[in-house]
Amino acid sequence: MSKDRSLEWVEYTRVDAEVTRAKERVVTELGLSIFINRRHFATAMIMPMMEKEFIIGHLFGQRIIENIVDIESITVKDNIAEVTLPKIEDKAKWWQRSSNTDSMGR
Repeated sequence: MSKDRSLEWVEYTRVDAEVTRAKERVVTELGLSIFINRRHFATAMIMPMMEKEFIIGHLFGQRIIENIVDIESITVKDNIAEVTLPKIEDKAKWWQRSSNTDSMGR
């Protein structure tokens, strides 16, 4: 069984009517940098799970791809995602569109 990286244990001091040590699980995030054909496209804060699914959905939502078959490969290692799109020339200057918008596509 793989370790759930989306939650981690955190110890802290709770101060109510008295001071006590406590330990709880909290949600974690990681910064995932997405590169398309070796060019930086975006960095997103996501939960450390289902990274490839997030990338596919994000590329679809940004109209970089129309279908999953538009993706040649996706590799994720050390919070860096490398995406290869064989038909990137058809998506005229996606990097200009992405650099002129904020994280919400505005």
